[in-house]
Amino acid sequence: MELRWFRECGSHRDARLQNKEAKKPAYRRSLSTLRSINDAEERRAVDLVKLFMVFDGCMKDIATELESPHLSKIDKADALIASIVATDILLNELGLEEAPLRELIKQLRNRRLGTPDTFSFDQTTRPNAIGFDKEVIRALIFALYEEKGPRREEAYKWRKSLLNLNKGQVRTLAANICHGQIDTIHFQNLVAWAKVEIKEADFDIMSYNSDT
Repeated sequence: MELRWFRECGSHRDARLQNKEAKKPAYRRSLSTLRSINDAEERRAVDLVKLFMVFDGCMKDIATELESPHLSKIDKADALIASIVATDILLNELGLEEAPLRELIKQLRNRRLGTPDTFSFDQTTRPNAIGFDKEVIRALIFALYEEKGPRREEAYKWRKSLLNLNKGQVRTLAANICHGQIDTIHFQNLVAWAKVEIKEADFDIMSYNSDT
């Protein structure tokens, strides 16, 4: 009798948890998936195709949530903060600077909780900070250079306008990568992704440059 009661209680509890999970906005589930990728051991190879897909899916879920009618100000704030958290996770996984976003998230959460502190956010670019666009394009140009032939010429074509490098600097960049002088696991992951990305039929390096 007691065993049946425990089983029934357990079934009801599982049903309540499932129901609660189902009521969560879709972006919370996709953000949780993104976090699970980022929470794994730091020094490891990551499938960036999967990472970018999960990130894109999370952002689309957030956009959908923000389009929902009768959304409260609190719900809107939560969704907007989630978009910044997702971006912070992406930058962390790529080994790029995230400190400004971390501070922004902290201040936004404080205001979300009603903390009356004066809001301030320093958007000044940090010395030697590497931007997302530059790091992605650097990996793509290296991948093109490694292909040799017409693809190497394509790398030379874009090196000036996108990275302000001369041919010698492109060769030095490639040598540094090949000889482990640029030896962060984050950039290795990005290079592995770039070598696959440039083989896509619709590959266009300019689509990775947000300045265009």
